[in-house]
Amino acid sequence: MSPDQDWATLKDDIGNTCEPAAFPLGATVKGAVAGAEPIAPGDSITDILVFAIPAKPAKELLLTLPGRNVGSPKTLGFRIPAPPQD
Repeated sequence: MSPDQDWATLKDDIGNTCEPAAFPLGATVKGAVAGAEPIAPGDSITDILVFAIPAKPAKELLLTLPGRNVGSPKTLGFRIPAPPQD
């Protein structure tokens, strides 16, 4: 992730990138926050990120978030067990 990047990325443990999910123009996702508003210190916000399902079976997903969006110069990373695939 580039230090200038200000959006989330999701990759699997095989190295495949999971693209953000595409929705028809005008569609909304329940729970998603539209736009980017500042959050006051001590306040919180709940949002949702939607990505396409990984193409190959994966055991783990790595979600990276830009720390600069929360005042940190570092990238934030989360390891998430991959959902079972049918």
